Amino acid sequence: MSRRQMPFWANPPTPPRLPDGQGRTGAGRAGIARNAPADNQPVAFTVCCEPLRPEIRRPNTADLNRIFADDKPRLLMNNSLRQFTNILFLDIETVSGVPLYEQLDERLQHLWSKKANQYRKNGTETDAELFRQRGGILAEFGKIVSVALGYLVEKQGRYVLTISSLAADDERALLEKFNDYVRRFDLHINRANGEFAGRRSVQLCAHNGREFDFPYLARRILINRLALPAVLQTQGKKPWEVTHIDTMDLWKFGDFKNYTSLDLLAAVFNIPSSKEEMDGSLVHTVYYDEHDLEKIARYCALDVVNAAQVLLALNGHDILPPENIEPTRIEIVA
Repeated sequence: MSRRQMPFWANPPTPPRLPDGQGRTGAGRAGIARNAPADNQPVAFTVCCEPLRPEIRRPNTADLNRIFADDKPRLLMNNSLRQFTNILFLDIETVSGVPLYEQLDERLQHLWSKKANQYRKNGTETDAELFRQRGGILAEFGKIVSVALGYLVEKQGRYVLTISSLAADDERALLEKFNDYVRRFDLHINRANGEFAGRRSVQLCAHNGREFDFPYLARRILINRLALPAVLQTQGKKPWEVTHIDTMDLWKFGDFKNYTSLDLLAAVFNIPSSKEEMDGSLVHTVYYDEHDLEKIARYCALDVVNAAQVLLALNGHDILPPENIEPTRIEIVA
């Protein structure tokens, strides 16, 4: 085999020559010691390695006691609230699509009767009664009358929660407004992040959002023939690519059989209740009987405040004081 045909490992390069016979030692983790050769003779190389680092000692009980000597609860994340500024907290309020079961067309009445069987507890409830109680829970038979949205923003050296609550009789107009709000929020967080920083993705946060708010919004947007925002698009995404936060899921800690209401979580974390003026069971009555959209919007906004406070508490942060929560901007969408 000729020299040119030999594999590279069989033909190592000739070591360099030092012109004046002076040897040097390489610096760094792996050095090279060279002995001074005679003129025009190859240099002899010896590879030298630094000694291995000693094994790192594991902390003992005394170390841990010294670290936690102040006996204060440790934050699970960074003290700064900046990590939450790309989160859009939301809550929705829904009602049945029409006030009465009898106002459904014949096809939907038949389909509701089949669906209502799973809600009958003692077999005495009529389809009409169940429709008034449960019609707003299912996106196929209900509609959204209010969406409240909030986010954290830094102002004058402190983080404040700013909230907007939208309400409307025209669901399509309401959802168009929601889509526009999400688009503008995406621009806001990336403009604030700086031109040369990495792009930040919008995250949605709600209590029981994975089971209710997020899919309900997505379904009603599609039913109204509107474009689905990217943040609500889950088709084709891997689980870790879906940027949804559910405070109820976080509180479960893997317990799939437990349902904990937002009001109960607020109580255990000493957060003021959002149910003082009304609760979710009254939304149908307030909308169809009283037609008080502003009242529903106020209630919806309070649930957003509590969802944000609970998320902070679940991450080891103090809840926001009242002065860090801006007054809600209520908008009745025409």
